[in-house]
Amino acid sequence: MNFFYVFEKLKHKGEVRHLGELSKKFIYIGSDTINTDKSIHDYIKSKDYTNKSSDMVIHKINSYKYKYGIVELKDNYSCEEISDILNDFEQNEIVNFAHYTFQAENCIIGNGDILGSYCVESYSSEFMVYLKSTSDESDLNDLLIETNTSIDEQIETGEDIYIILIDKNSLGDALEMNNYFYESGLFEYIGLDIIKFAIE
Repeated sequence: MNFFYVFEKLKHKGEVRHLGELSKKFIYIGSDTINTDKSIHDYIKSKDYTNKSSDMVIHKINSYKYKYGIVELKDNYSCEEISDILNDFEQNEIVNFAHYTFQAENCIIGNGDILGSYCVESYSSEFMVYLKSTSDESDLNDLLIETNTSIDEQIETGEDIYIILIDKNSLGDALEMNNYFYESGLFEYIGLDIIKFAIE
């Protein structure tokens, strides 16, 4: 299975960017902030395929709807097996989304800091869109209804820039929806949110 997303911004218009090699031992999940850390940890450890000796580090950003983190699996799994694991995770109400992870080329983040010696990457449950001047908000609303996604935030810049929020009930995950929204032709640019996590 090939994982890629379309990056549509300025000189990169329509550029296809491939994500790294699939990580066979880690997945990325998000849970609503109303859930306690203990309930999240207990659910993860209830699964036969997770590493019981490794607690997920739970991250929380005030402006983000979900707590999130990397779950370590007990073995290396194939892409098909990980797909089944993601689907299984999303059957429980405590999990709002579950995504693949990918081996990062390095552990360097945007400001030049080094997170660690080994990192994985994934994509969050949201992405940014900038509506074309020839499109209007009703076009966006129709697409939101079609895909069962929502506007998490409108950026206060005087431009039609929105953060689109996706969960397990959407037409697809954030990676799939990023590409789906691009193919609609409604947007000046689209930006998927790639996140890097230190494993070691």
